[in-house]
Amino acid sequence: MIEKITVSQKKMLEEFYEDRHNLLNKLIVLKNSVENSDKESVIRNLNQIIKNSNISENISNTGNSTIDCLINFKYAVAKEYGITFQLKIFIPEELSMEPCDIGIALGNALDNAIEAVRDCRQHQKVIEISMGVKKQALVMLIKNPYEHVLKNDRSGKYQSTKTESGRHGYGLNSIARIAEKYQGEILVEAQDSVFCLTVVMNLPEN
Repeated sequence: MIEKITVSQKKMLEEFYEDRHNLLNKLIVLKNSVENSDKESVIRNLNQIIKNSNISENISNTGNSTIDCLINFKYAVAKEYGITFQLKIFIPEELSMEPCDIGIALGNALDNAIEAVRDCRQHQKVIEISMGVKKQALVMLIKNPYEHVLKNDRSGKYQSTKTESGRHGYGLNSIARIAEKYQGEILVEAQDSVFCLTVVMNLPEN
């Protein structure tokens, strides 16, 4: 599924660059019409450009198609709940990790954050996403507000407060397993109604 979405994302980017190129040519023609005081032609062409525009909010454009695709897809979901994303992402276009592993870690982290933020009433609905490579490790930081009561089990792990807690508890466990696969770790902190998830995954050598 992730591979199909990645192909779709690449196609969208190609179409975007093609549209941008075509738009430049249209603007050149419009400039000539303005210079020749052809008002009707300018208005007609501008209306056509606006009508044909299909603007999609791809807020992530790192060049890494897997991460861009995931963030843009999750953002489309988050927008429905009035949630915004703040991005600080500095990563190479290629990472020596399995795309599906990135999908599991990042996808579950964003799902959990959206789930917590969508029910917020007293805090700003913002999810902060920071990613970068440090000392040959991919470091991912997801920070979001929360207003529900957090529970811990005997080992100190956070538990879901939902009715189907067994099912919804899989998110963090899945992220932890992926981090462990890459000899990394996860760190969970919750303070002053802010939940912070840090995931560290060592990058395999090519």
